[in-house]
Amino acid sequence: MKNILLGVLFVMITCKLWAQEPHIDVKKRIKRGQTLKYTFVNQSQKSIYLFDPIQIIIEKKKNNDWVLLETPYCPCGRACPSPPMVVEVTAKGKVLLEWNLTESLCENNEEKKRIVEKGMYRVVFYYGDNQQERKKIVGNFKIR
Repeated sequence: MKNILLGVLFVMITCKLWAQEPHIDVKKRIKRGQTLKYTFVNQSQKSIYLFDPIQIIIEKKKNNDWVLLETPYCPCGRACPSPPMVVEVTAKGKVLLEWNLTESLCENNEEKKRIVEKGMYRVVFYYGDNQQERKKIVGNFKIR
């Protein structure tokens, strides 16, 4: 009986700690031509830090590897205002981003947009409990 109670207590503590980790809300399937909306959610009771918060980081699964897509904040070397490097996400706070399912490529210093192919993708965020530590979190989705 004692072992069962210890097991139940362990599961409850583990679930409570897991529920405090941030997560990404992302639609699991989306059609080409639509806009993907996704949210970084801080479920904890304290602030955490999100690195490169407006940089859209998308990876495509090719074979068994994840390949980074070209989704630059400032394509083709344009003069753009510097984005924030780190942003504080308060307790229970959220950061919403959108992606138009295109890659931005540079040809002869001109931006060329290309709608991505069907397949498995993931959005990526880097965050930490402080401004020195970096953890990676991903949210998978499929473009059909």
